[in-house]
Amino acid sequence: MLSVSGQRLSMMERVVEHVSIDSEEWDAWRTMLIATLERLWGQQAAIAAISTEYYDDHQVLFANEAAELNNCIEVVKCSVRVYNTGKGVVPSWKAIDLAALRRSIEPQVRAAVRELVDRAKAEMLLAFGEVEAARRIAQAHLVAYADRQSSARVPHPPG
Repeated sequence: MLSVSGQRLSMMERVVEHVSIDSEEWDAWRTMLIATLERLWGQQAAIAAISTEYYDDHQVLFANEAAELNNCIEVVKCSVRVYNTGKGVVPSWKAIDLAALRRSIEPQVRAAVRELVDRAKAEMLLAFGEVEAARRIAQAHLVAYADRQSSARVPHPPG
């Protein structure tokens, strides 16, 4: 994390000081910011979904761990705000829309949490010898996966 933070600070300083930034570096910084926010927001959303679904909205993290996660998110959001001030620094600049990014993560996280919970249920059923019940749970996810894969494929013209 130190090297990522060091890179982030270096890029932030360069933006603030209007130092020339290579477009590849700029694109890499954008990619890193988005990936980091997706990971942190995904973790936060998964924790919230598990808390709501299985713990009657009680906190599943210790308060200091939840605060640390929130602080990490705020630091990255601050970096995104600095990145978003860089219009005109390089031709490939494109703003990061925090609200749209956040909205795009929610459905993915809900689906991932459901799949992980179902996988755990199937493993428990197998452990207790309930093979057919475990198979039904696993099969539902395999069908959903196959559907996603087939809809993602681009059809090739015949011949």
